[in-house]
Amino acid sequence: MAVGIESADLSKATTYKLKANRGGKEAVPTTTFKVGWDKNALLLDIHCTEPDMKELKVAPDVVGGDYVALFLETPYHTYYHLEVNPDGRFVEGNPSGDWKSLAEVKMEKGGDFWRVQLRIPVVGEAEASADPKHRVEGAKPTQAAPWFFNVGRLRMVGLEKPELQAFSATGGSWHNPAKFGKLEIK
Repeated sequence: MAVGIESADLSKATTYKLKANRGGKEAVPTTTFKVGWDKNALLLDIHCTEPDMKELKVAPDVVGGDYVALFLETPYHTYYHLEVNPDGRFVEGNPSGDWKSLAEVKMEKGGDFWRVQLRIPVVGEAEASADPKHRVEGAKPTQAAPWFFNVGRLRMVGLEKPELQAFSATGGSWHNPAKFGKLEIK
């Protein structure tokens, strides 16, 4: 389970680490994230440590190279997904590709990391019904009405076999809502 904070300032939010997607051991290099909620939007700050930034594989189709993935299941919808590469290009779906989150994506690259900051708008049932191809349908995740989610990272960086990391290890495809972790905002 992950507990996010109700604030746009994620500096005080709990930091969560991804694990190897198979076996659940600590992933190296580390990938961490923080979660928050601000004005009907879900916020995520995903930090990918990368000792070999020069070898990042950035693909135009996003999923053909290094990227992070986010999966969201609200009480109203199973499920949304977004994949973002180190250049900020992203693909998304619900699970088909015709849905758009209208997320704001900010990227940062350093000498040994890349970082993705997401602000994903969330709307109620009436607005979602009026425009079902845009935004996440839901309300702030609470203990009484949690969301289920997963954060993943695919790391290729010159590797023969890509490394898969996940917050909630699935042992295979990340597209497995039965293995998503619980998300609450407090």
